[in-house]
Amino acid sequence: MSASILQLRLGHIVVGPFFFRFCAMRHLVTLLVLAVTYHLGTAQELPSPLTWIPLGYSIQEYDVSMVVNEPPSRSMQGENRITVERLPGTADTVLMLHLRGLVIDSVTVNGEGRTWTTTGDQSDWTYHHRVVLGQRTVNARIDTVVVYYSGVMTNEGGSGAWGGVSYDDGVLYALGVTFATPYVSATQHWAPVLDHPGYKPQRFTLRCTVPTLYRVASVGMLDTIVDRGNGLHTYVWKHEHPCATYLLTFGIGPFVAVETTHDGIPHVAFVQPRDTANAAISLSLVPRMRRTFERLYGTYPFEKVGYMSTTKGAMEHQTMIALNTQIVASRDTVNLVAAHELAHQWFGDLVSPRDFRHAWLTEAFATYNESAWLEELFGFTRYLSSQRQNATQYINAISRTEGFLTLEDFARAAPSSNYPATIYKKGAVVLGMLRAVVGDSLFYGALQSYLRSHAFGNATTADFFASVEAYTGVDLSTFRSEWVEQSGWARLDVHHFTGTEPAVEIRQIQRDWQPTWPIFTTLPLNVTYVDASGTTVDTIVTFSQGPVVRIAGARSLRANVGSRSAALAEVVRTTSVLEDGSRNSLEVTPNPAHNVITISLSGQGASQADVVIVDVSGRTLSRHTWNGAPLAVDTSLLSSGAYTVVVAIGGTQLAASFIVEH
Repeated sequence: MSASILQLRLGHIVVGPFFFRFCAMRHLVTLLVLAVTYHLGTAQELPSPLTWIPLGYSIQEYDVSMVVNEPPSRSMQGENRITVERLPGTADTVLMLHLRGLVIDSVTVNGEGRTWTTTGDQSDWTYHHRVVLGQRTVNARIDTVVVYYSGVMTNEGGSGAWGGVSYDDGVLYALGVTFATPYVSATQHWAPVLDHPGYKPQRFTLRCTVPTLYRVASVGMLDTIVDRGNGLHTYVWKHEHPCATYLLTFGIGPFVAVETTHDGIPHVAFVQPRDTANAAISLSLVPRMRRTFERLYGTYPFEKVGYMSTTKGAMEHQTMIALNTQIVASRDTVNLVAAHELAHQWFGDLVSPRDFRHAWLTEAFATYNESAWLEELFGFTRYLSSQRQNATQYINAISRTEGFLTLEDFARAAPSSNYPATIYKKGAVVLGMLRAVVGDSLFYGALQSYLRSHAFGNATTADFFASVEAYTGVDLSTFRSEWVEQSGWARLDVHHFTGTEPAVEIRQIQRDWQPTWPIFTTLPLNVTYVDASGTTVDTIVTFSQGPVVRIAGARSLRANVGSRSAALAEVVRTTSVLEDGSRNSLEVTPNPAHNVITISLSGQGASQADVVIVDVSGRTLSRHTWNGAPLAVDTSLLSSGAYTVVVAIGGTQLAASFIVEH
C-alpha cells in the first residue's frame, strides 16, 4: 500500500509506512503471545453459517472506507473501523472477522498496533481472522478495532459466479450471498466483518472514494459527497439501523438517480443513463407495493426505498435492492421481482434469520408476497392462481431437479444450493396453506406480531411458529412438522362412486411412492363438487382422521381447485367406479409437458368421452373428443403454467392436472 493512499483516510487515523515495519517486527512475538492466550482457553469458537452461539461482545458499527481508483480492475484499498461493545468484565476476547481474496495490511486496537492470526480452510466456512482485544474493566467496554486491507475484490467463483463483487456493464457491485459456497454470506469479499446473519452491526457507514465520473450507491442515506481533488470524490453513506452483513452492499457506476418521495419516504433508483425512462415506468408502482405491504405487515421499517441496476440478478440488500438490468428495462409495471425484493425489507431485513438454516423465513415470505401483490392488483382469484402455479411448478419441475427438500435446515449439496427453489416455491404455498388454516385476519395479525417481536433482530423457525401460535391460539406443531420439517406433498387418488348413492373418496397415496413422507393431516384441500340437491359446493376438506376423506352424495368432484385455497397436492389418479363395479381412470403424459400431451383413459366405461382443457381459474381453453384411443393435444400455444384435463365419462367427471413448460 502506497504512502499516498495511506494519507487518504477520510478523517480517520493517519498511519505512515513506519507503522507497518513496526508491526512486522512485532508479528512473531505477538503470535507467541496469542498461542499462550489460546492455551489458556480464551479462544472463541467460530459460529458456522448454520449455527449460532453467544459471543461476549456485540458489533456496534462497521465504518468502512474504500478507495477504488479503477473500478473495472476491482482493486481497492480500505479500512474498517469496528466499534465493539463487550460484556462487563470480559476476559481477553477474540474478535473474529471474515475476509476473502483481500489481504489484511495491519490492525490496531484502541490505537495500538496488533497482529492477527488467520486460521481455517479457504475452501470452507472455517477460514477467518482473529484479533485478541485484551482485558477490559467494568467501566471500559468499548473497543475500536481498525483493520487496514487491500487487494482485488473477488466473488464466489465457478461457473455462473453470483455472490461477492463483480464488474459488468460498466458497474462494480456487490451481491450479498453465495449460491454454491459453504460460507453463504459474501460481504467478506469486500470488507472484514463477522459475516454471519446472527450478529448484526447496529450501524453502518460507507466512505467510498471513486473517480468523478462514477456515482456510488449503498444502504442507508447519502450523507455527503466530498471533493478530494485529482479527479476523485468520496460518497459517504450512513445507515442507522441494525443490518445483517449479507444485506450490506455497494454499487459504483455511471449511475443516474431517479428520485421521488412518497408519504415522506424517499424512493430512489440508481440506473444506467439509458434506462432512466424505463426505470420510471418499471418502478412506477413501487410506492403502491410499499403501501400494500405496510397495510399487511406494518410501517416500512427503514429510511428509504432504494434499487440499483445490476446485471446478475436481484438481491434484497437493506434499503438498496439490486435489480436486474433487464427487469429495469422491461417496462413491466406489475414487476413481481421488485415486489419480491421489497417484501424482503420486512422478511429478511427487519427480521433476519438467526442463521442460514432458517433462510426459508426470508424467501418463502418474499415469494408469497408476489402472490399477495397480485391479489392487491387483481383480486383473490389471481392470488390463488399464482399460488397454484407455485405448487405445480414445485411438484412437477423443481422437486425433480433438486430432490425432496425440507424447508428448515434443508440439504445444500448439489443439486441443491444455499438458496434452492424449493424454499421459494414450496415455502410460499406452505404460507398460503397456513393462511387458509387460521384465516386471513389471524394470519396477517400474527405476522405483524412476529415482526414486532423480533424487529431489527433475528428469528428462527421456532420463533416464527411461537409468535403465530401465541397470537392465534392455534396449535401448529403438527403443521410445522408436516410441511416445514419433513419433505413431500400430498398425492391423491380420487374415487368417484356413481349410481343411486353417489360418493367420492379422496385418498392420500404418497407413501406408496415415498414411504417416509407423512400423511398430511393439516392439508387444507379445496374441492368443488355437485351435491345431492344439484348445488355446486366449494369447500375445504381436511384429513385430520386419517388418509381418506369420503364425501357422501358428491358428484363431479375436482380436487385442489375452487375459490378458497391452494395446496401442495397433486391428483395422481382419478377413477370412476360404476354401480356394476367397473372402473375408468385418467392419465396425462408427459408431465411437465412442452408442445403436446397424451390423454389416456382406461376401464370399462363409455367408448367415447368429452375432453376439456381448463386453466387454474376454471376457464375452458379447448374441447376435444376421445374415441377409445390415446388422444394427443397440442399445448404449444399454451403459456407456461398449470392446467387441468377434465373428462366427462360414465355419468361423472375425471380430472388430472399437468404443467406446461416452454
